[in-house]
Amino acid sequence: MYSFEGDFRRKPQQNLAGASAQRKTDRNALILQSQQQRQKREEHRKRLNSTIKIQAYIRSFLIRKHCKQDAREQFDKYFLGANPDDQVLISSLVAKVLFFYDDKQDCQRLVSISQLLLKQWKKVFQSEGSCIQIRRLLALHLRLLKDNAEVSLAVPLRMFEVFTSVNSAETSMNSEESLGVVGNTFLYLIRRGYFKDLRELMCQRTPPLYGPSPNPPTPLCGALLDLIQRPLNLTMHTNIPEYDDTVMSEFAAAFLCNPYLEPIEMYLIPSLSHDLTKKFPFLSLIQCLRDDSKFNNRILVNDSWLLHSVLSLEPPDFANDIRKLNNTRLPNNPIILEYLKIIAKLTINVCNKQITYEYEDSLYSQEPAAEKDEDSDSDSEPNPTSVREQLLLARCIELLNEPDHCVMVTCTQITDSDLNDEFLDCMSQICHNLLLSHRMALHKYRLLYTLAFKPTFLRELWHWLSGLSHESSFGGSATPLLSALSRGLTALSSVGAPPTAPFATDGAALGVQRLLAPLAVFCALFSLLIGTLHDTEFCRDLDDDKMITTPSVRSAAESMESEEAWGAAVGGGGGGGGGGRMHAFSFAELGALCRTLRHVCLGLVELACPDTRQPRAPAWSHLFKVCTHLLRALYARDARLQFCGAEVWGAGGAGGVSGVSGAVGAGPEGVAGLLAAAGPLTRYSLRQPRRPPPPASAALALSQEEGPPLTIKELRTVTILREIPFVVPFSTRVLIFQGLLIREKHDHWYELNNFNEGPSINISVRRTHLYEDAFDKLSPSNEPDLKLRLRVQLINQAGAEEAGVDGGGLFREFLSELLKSAFDPNRGLFRLTKDNMLYPNPGVHLLYDDFTMHYYFVGRMLGKALYENLLVELPLAEFFLSKLCSRREPDVHALASLDPALYRGLLQLKAHRRRDVPDLGLDFTVVSDELGEQRVRHSPPSPPPPPPPYGLYSSLDPALYRGLLQLKAHRRRDVPDLGLDFTVVSDELGEQRVRHSPPSPPPPPPPYGLYSSLDPALYRGLLQLKAHRRRDVPDLGLDFTVVSDELGEQRIEELKPGGANIPVTAENRIEYIHLVADYKLNRQIRPQCVAFKRGLTSVVNAEWLRMFSCGELQLLVSGAEVPIDLHDLRAHTLYTGGFSATHPTVRCFWKVVENFTDDQRRQLLKFVTSCSRPPLLGFKDLQPPFCIQSAGASDRLPSSSTCMNLLKLPEIQSEDLLAEKLLYAIQAGAGFELS
Repeated sequence: MYSFEGDFRRKPQQNLAGASAQRKTDRNALILQSQQQRQKREEHRKRLNSTIKIQAYIRSFLIRKHCKQDAREQFDKYFLGANPDDQVLISSLVAKVLFFYDDKQDCQRLVSISQLLLKQWKKVFQSEGSCIQIRRLLALHLRLLKDNAEVSLAVPLRMFEVFTSVNSAETSMNSEESLGVVGNTFLYLIRRGYFKDLRELMCQRTPPLYGPSPNPPTPLCGALLDLIQRPLNLTMHTNIPEYDDTVMSEFAAAFLCNPYLEPIEMYLIPSLSHDLTKKFPFLSLIQCLRDDSKFNNRILVNDSWLLHSVLSLEPPDFANDIRKLNNTRLPNNPIILEYLKIIAKLTINVCNKQITYEYEDSLYSQEPAAEKDEDSDSDSEPNPTSVREQLLLARCIELLNEPDHCVMVTCTQITDSDLNDEFLDCMSQICHNLLLSHRMALHKYRLLYTLAFKPTFLRELWHWLSGLSHESSFGGSATPLLSALSRGLTALSSVGAPPTAPFATDGAALGVQRLLAPLAVFCALFSLLIGTLHDTEFCRDLDDDKMITTPSVRSAAESMESEEAWGAAVGGGGGGGGGGRMHAFSFAELGALCRTLRHVCLGLVELACPDTRQPRAPAWSHLFKVCTHLLRALYARDARLQFCGAEVWGAGGAGGVSGVSGAVGAGPEGVAGLLAAAGPLTRYSLRQPRRPPPPASAALALSQEEGPPLTIKELRTVTILREIPFVVPFSTRVLIFQGLLIREKHDHWYELNNFNEGPSINISVRRTHLYEDAFDKLSPSNEPDLKLRLRVQLINQAGAEEAGVDGGGLFREFLSELLKSAFDPNRGLFRLTKDNMLYPNPGVHLLYDDFTMHYYFVGRMLGKALYENLLVELPLAEFFLSKLCSRREPDVHALASLDPALYRGLLQLKAHRRRDVPDLGLDFTVVSDELGEQRVRHSPPSPPPPPPPYGLYSSLDPALYRGLLQLKAHRRRDVPDLGLDFTVVSDELGEQRVRHSPPSPPPPPPPYGLYSSLDPALYRGLLQLKAHRRRDVPDLGLDFTVVSDELGEQRIEELKPGGANIPVTAENRIEYIHLVADYKLNRQIRPQCVAFKRGLTSVVNAEWLRMFSCGELQLLVSGAEVPIDLHDLRAHTLYTGGFSATHPTVRCFWKVVENFTDDQRRQLLKFVTSCSRPPLLGFKDLQPPFCIQSAGASDRLPSSSTCMNLLKLPEIQSEDLLAEKLLYAIQAGAGFELS
C-alpha cells in the first residue's frame, strides 16, 4: 500500500520459524507420512532377513552337497574292501547311504549295500540299533520301486521279504520281540505312505484285467499283494498301541475309498476276500470304521467304493465266526450291531443315485402305465451318477441281499420280540436307504421283502418308533415324535424351530428327523405284508383259533367244504407275532395304528406344503408317499372287514380336514373351484417327483389355467382330496363333487340357458329301440361333447311322437331306461357274477365286432348320468368299480367278487402242502368259458429276455464291444447286408463251435386242477386219467386238445410266456394264484374296461372319481339301498296351486303314502322325479324340490312333470279313491301318453 511517510520501498518479510514452518502440513498427512516411513523401514528389515535366510540356505545346501559328496566318495572308497562280518563298518556305510542318498545317482549304491545286508540278515537282526536304519532303507526301496522303472525289482522286493518277516526276526529274537520289531517297522512305513506307494506301484505294473479274479496276473502282483497283507495280518497278533487303528485307517484310505482303479477292483479286493490262508482282519476294519471323526476329518471318505469294499471283504462265514466269539443271538450281538451301524452309515450312498437295470422282471413290466408315468424317470433325463458307479452300487445291493450275507443271516434269526433298539434303528436305516435306491426296491431286494414277512420285526419296529420322544428344552414332559409330526408345523413352531425345517431342511430342534427312516420302512414293509394276505388270513388269530366275524369272512368260511380245509386255507400264511395274527397286530392295535397313521399323514400334508416354497428333500417326499399308500391299503381292507370303525377315519384334529370342511361350508363351489384351478400341475405338488415336470408341459398347463396360483391352504386341501380323500366325510366329498359339476356346467353355458334355448343336443329315439338309436345318434362322431344339455323326443310304438316336452324329466327317464338296456345281461355287453353284480362280458368279441365302441358309448352314458346327478340302479361288481376310481388294477383280493369258487380254490392251493402241489398237475394256463365255448388261454407272448448287458464287454473283449457299438449305430437298411444271425462262434482250445439255444421240451397236457369249479365232469375224468395204468394210457387215444361243447373251437392262451411248459410247484404256486387272478380280473376284460373308462372320463374327470372308494362310487351311481324317509320328504316338499301342508287333499295324500310299501313309494318317487331312489344326501338336495300342485277336478288321474319334480294331484278327499288312482298312475307305465 502506498505510504505517505516517504518510504517508497517495501520492506522484506522475514520468518524466523524456518523453512518447515512455511509448508502448511495438516495432521492426517503427517500421520500418513509417518506410517509410510515406518513401512519402508519394516520392508527393509524383511528384505535383509530374507537375504540372510537365503544365504544361509544356499550355504547350507552347498555344504550339505559337499558333505554328501564327501560321504559318497568315502562310501565308494570303503565299500569295495568292506568285510561283511564287520557290523560296525556295515552300519557306518548304511548311515552314509541314508545321509547322501539321491534318487537320480545313488540307486546302484542302495542296491549294493542292500545286497550286502541280505547276505548277513541274521546278524542285522541281532545288531542293536539296526532296526531304525532298516526302516529308513525300506522306505528308500519303496520309493525306488515306485519311481525307477529301470532298476531290477529283485533286491527291493527281497529286502521287504526278509526284513518285514516275523519268521525272519524270530531267528534272532523271541516271538514277542519279533512282533514288536516288525510291527514298528510297518508303523514307520505306513505313516510315510506305505500303502499309497504300493497302490501306485500296483496300478502301474498290473496288466489289463478281463474280470475279477483272486489269482495274481503276474508274479509281481503276487509279491505286492503279500506286501499289502503283511501289516494287515499283524493286527491280530501285535500289541503296539494304535497299530490296528493306524494300519486299517491308512489301508482303507489308500485302497478302499475313492474311485479305485481296475487292479484294486479286479484283483486286490477279490484276493483279500478269498485268501483262506491269510484271513483279512475284518473285525479290525469294523473297529476302524466305527470312528466318525475319521470321516469328519476327511481321513476316510464315505462313498460308494467304501461300501463296495466293506461288503466284498466280509468273510464268507462271518455270522458264525461272530457267534463263536460271542454266543449272543445275532440281532442283539454287540459286534453285529457295530457292523450294522457301519452298513447303515455307508448305504447312504445308494440313496437317490438313480440305479438302473438293463431290464426288469415281468412283474414290473406289467405295471399300469399311469403308475409308470407318475414315478418313473424319463429316458432322456441325464443321470448324474456315472455308469461305473451305478454298476458298483448295483453290485453292492446284490451283495447285501445275498442269503449268506451277515445282514441277511441276522434277519433270518428274528424270532423273539425282544429286539434291541439299536438293531431296529440300524435295520431301519439300511432298509430306508435301499427303499430310496430304486422305485421297485420293495419287490426287487430280498432283504426288504424278507423283513416284510417278519411280523415280529414290524411289530417291534412300530412299538419302538411309537415310543420315540423329544425332551423339550423348556422342561415338562417328553413329546412323542409321532404326535409332534401329526401336528405338522404347529409342533415345530412351538419349540422355536423353523416352520419348514423337517421337510425342507435336514431337521429341527424337535428331532422329527429321527422318525424319517423307521416310519418310512414300517409303512413300506407293512403295506407289502398286508397286500399278500387275503381277508381270512388277515383276520385269523393263530393263538386261539379265532377270527373276526365279518360277513365277507363268514361267507368265505362257510363256503369251505370242511373245517380241515378252512383251517388249512387260513393257516398257510406264515407265523404270527404279537397278538397271534399273521400281521402281528390285534384289531384294537390296528385301530390305534390307523388312527395314528391318519394323523401323521395329515401332518405330513402340512409339511409337504410349507408356508415358504422351498425345495423338499426326496426322503420326506418318499415318507409322504409310503404313509399315504399304507393308509389307503388299511382303509380298503377296513371297508371290507370293518375292524376299525367309522370313527377312526372320521376323527377330527387335522387342520387340513377342517380346511376342507370350511371351504365346503362356504358353498360346494369352494373346494371344487380350487380343485378345478389346481389343474394338471397339482400332481407335481402332492409328491416330490424324481424329476420336475418338463418345462414344455408345465408351460402348456399354466397357459391353460387362468387366475392367481393356489394359496398354501388351498394346496393342502387339494393334496388331501387327491391322496387321502377318505379322511374327509363322504357327504363333504359329495358336495365337492357336485360343486365341480356345477363349475363344469357353468363353463359349458349349461346353467345360463332359458327353457329350450341355448346350445344343446336334440335327438329323437324310439322307445322300442332306445339303445340302438342312442348308440347311433350319440356316437362321438355325431356328438363329441356330451356335457351340453341333452333334449330327447320319444317316439311311441305307433311311430308317433309322445306328447311330453323335454324340460329335463324326459331326458332323465330316457337316460335311466337307456342304461338299464345297456347293462342288461341279455344284450351281451355285461355279465352277472354269482352275487348278481354286473361286469363286462369277457366273450363280447364273439357278439360285437366293434365292442370297444359300445363300451365307450355306455361309459359316456354313465358319465352323463353322474354329470346330471341322476341315480341309476346298476349293481356293479366291486372289482369293476375299482377300475373306474383307482389308478391301479384290482388284485387277487377282488377275485371273490367275480368268482367265489375260483377264489376258494386258489386259497386252498395256497394252503396246500408243499410236497403235494406237483400232484395237482397245474400249469400256467387257465380255461375260460365264453358262450359255452371252452378255451385254454395263455398270455400274449412277451418279448424274449434281453441279452446280458453289454456295457461290461469292454473289459472282457474290447474288439467285440466295439463291434456291438458299431452294429447299434449302423443304418437300419444296411444291417441285413452284414449277414448276421442269432448264433455265436466260440473258440475252445482251437476248436470253433457255433452255439444255439437248447430246444424246449414238449408241452405238458392242459391243466385240470381247478376244473372242479368250471366243469366237474371233466375234472373227474382227468382224475381218472391220472389214476390210469401207465401202459394203458396210449390205448385211450387222447391228444392234447379240449373238446368244446359249442362252436367246436379250442384256443390256448398262456398265463406267462411258455406257461404250458411250466408245471405248478410249491415254489411258484403263489405266482400262479396271482396270475390266475390277474387274468380273470384284468387281462380278459382289459379292452372292455379301457374303452368304458375312456367314455366315462370323457364326461366326468377321472380325478374327481378318485375321491371315492368302490362302495362310495356305487352309492354315487345308484344311491343308497335305504327305505325312503317320508319325514325327510315331507319336510322338504313345496306346495303350489292352492295347496298347503294343511290342505285336506295333502293330508290325505301323506296318509296314503304312509300305507304304501317301500316298492310303491319308489314307484311314486320315479313317477315324479324319474328316479326310484332318494337323493344321496337327502331330499334337501333334490333340485328342483319335490312339489305338489293342485290338478283341479277329482275325476282326473294324478300326473307329473318330471322336469320340475312336480306332482299334479287332483283334489280328492277319499283316501281309498286317492290310493286307487295314485297306484294306477304310477304303475301304468304309460309315459307321457297318460294325462
